[in-house]
This record gives sequence, structure tokens and C-alpha cells, in this order.
Amino acid sequence: IRKAIMLNCMAIIGILVIISFGIIALYQSFPILLFADFFIAFFLSMILLYFREGGDYYISSHLSCFLVGLFFLYLFISGGVLKTGPLWYYTFPLFTCYLLGSKRGAIATVVLLCVSFILLSLNEYSSFITTYPKHFLLRFIPSILVVFAYAYIYEYMNEEDQKQLSQVNNQLDIKVKEQTTQLKATNKALAKRIEQHIEAEEALRESEELYRELVENITDVIYSVDINGRVTYVSPVINSVLGYDPSEIIGKSYTEFV
Repeated sequence: IRKAIMLNCMAIIGILVIISFGIIALYQSFPILLFADFFIAFFLSMILLYFREGGDYYISSHLSCFLVGLFFLYLFISGGVLKTGPLWYYTFPLFTCYLLGSKRGAIATVVLLCVSFILLSLNEYSSFITTYPKHFLLRFIPSILVVFAYAYIYEYMNEEDQKQLSQVNNQLDIKVKEQTTQLKATNKALAKRIEQHIEAEEALRESEELYRELVENITDVIYSVDINGRVTYVSPVINSVLGYDPSEIIGKSYTEFV
């Protein structure tokens, strides 16, 4: 998403800047440069429109860098206005390394520089190729290489940071999944234990009810006493045998009724 937004911004800014320079070329009577400016601006606009409609970042970014590279090569070979064409080269490694990635951006920059210097060496055989002073080239070549190196290193380190961050996120996802699985297993086991506890309580209640029903309906007197000999329970049949209500006996010593 970040690179997609940047592609949109770079394309829009590039289109506006190129159109502005095309208008300047019109007033300065540079028809070839005017045509080149508007040609590149038109195709960048088509690529931007295609990207917004189709969302294909890979094709859009590579086509944009390819067209801009051709445009910069033309400016370098022709000299542009007052031999200022090479100045645009300083921007090429910056946006290619960012949009295409460090490796592809480095390859694109190296290809552009190699083609440029090969064509520059043929300036004796073509009047179209601009001749630059040696003192300019001695300063331009090291400076563009420094910019290229900084752009590559920065993007490479950024990509490594993104890889490490992605690995950390993947490890966190794995841990979350493992803990979620363990939690589900624990919850399942706990639910099973609760179900077993409820079943045990239900069985105990049924057993107590069965025992109570058995005790209360048996013809013999059933009773229980504590260690002090006090009655803690007596079956209701005591009423028909001795004529006492169970409440009259419970809590008293059994010897009183023997």
C-alpha cells in the first residue's frame, strides 16, 4: 500500500513537472524537447490511469521506470537545455530502488548508466550525442555513483527490516495459534469435567431420592445416631410403631425410647 501510494504521488508530480518543462521548452523554441516532454507525460498518464483501474503495481512501476529511464537517456545524450540533462540522473536511482526494490532498482540504474556512457563514448561518430567537458564528467560520475550507493543501501536495509518484522509477525501468529489451540483444548476439557460433575450430581441426587424413598416406605424403623447417642435421623414409620413424630425424636438420646 505504501509503495502504491508513492507510485501515484511520483507519477502525478512527474507528469506535472514534465508538462511544465514542456511549456518552457515551447517558449524557448526546443520542439524536439517539447515533443519528448509531452510524449512521456502522456504515457505516464496512461500508466497511472491503468494502475488506478487495474491495480497492477508490478507492471505499472516497471513501465514507469522504463519510460522515465528512456527519457533521462534522451536528455543525457541530447544535453537537454544548456547541457542540464544529466542532472535528472540523480533522481533515477532514488525512485527505481524504492519502486522496484533494491536489486531491480540497482539493475535498472546500472543498465541506464552503462548505456549512457557507451553512447557517450560514440560522440565522435554522431553529431546528436552531446559532448561534455572532462572536468564535468569527473565530478558527475562519482557523484551519481554516491547517490546510487546511498539509494541502494537505504532500500536494502529497509527491506531487511521489513523481512525481520515479517518474521517476528509470523512467529507471533504461530504462537497465537498454538495458544489458541491449547486454550480450546483446555476449554473443551473443562467443559467435559463440568458435564461429568453435573452428571455425578444428578446421579447422586437420584441416588439420594431413591434411598430416601426406600427408607421412608420400609416397614422397619431406620434411624441414625451421633457419637453422643443423639438421634440424627429416624424414618417416618416410627409414627406407626411408637406413636412419635420424627421431629419429637430427632435430637434426643435414643435411650429415652428404648
